[in-house]
Amino acid sequence: MMPPSRWRRAAKRRNDINEPNEDMRADQVSDPGYPAGADPWPLRSYLELGALPTAVPCARLHARHLLREWGLNGLAETTEPLTSELVTNAVKATAEQRQAAIRLRLSGDSAGVLIEVWDADPRPPAPGALGEDGLPDPGEEGGRGLFLVAALSARWDWYLTEEPAGKVVWCELAARSTRQALRPELPGSSD
Repeated sequence: MMPPSRWRRAAKRRNDINEPNEDMRADQVSDPGYPAGADPWPLRSYLELGALPTAVPCARLHARHLLREWGLNGLAETTEPLTSELVTNAVKATAEQRQAAIRLRLSGDSAGVLIEVWDADPRPPAPGALGEDGLPDPGEEGGRGLFLVAALSARWDWYLTEEPAGKVVWCELAARSTRQALRPELPGSSD
């Protein structure tokens, strides 16, 4: 199967899960410094995987090797677990739809990586409930995946697709490392 140049989107919908990313689509995630009409993600890889638990480590390994090839090794530490979370969710959602495959598309440039995962389930991704402290319950077996995606990525969202029918959940990572992003700036310090 040929990789889609762009998944065809379904009608616009409101994103109740992640308000900051409302009305953002993955093809709009770009650097404003690109000339008009230029491809904001010049590096692309597409991988179709069976909707099986073994798809997760395959996707993770693919992401690691691809980032090395693209010279984005500094993003691998964050890209791998995010790819794992999105692919795990897609495998679970697709198993319920009796679909045989999921699709992973990684796009990049010198400034970051875009991870997109398609599955056949049109239902919105369902983040786990957060406790009073704003964190997922550590006693629960699951429900932390989308929390991690939101915490580790610059932004994330999802959209419905018509062809193929289903949805794409995506997240974007900037080239700045996770440690740098989480570390508070100290007066007089520089990276």
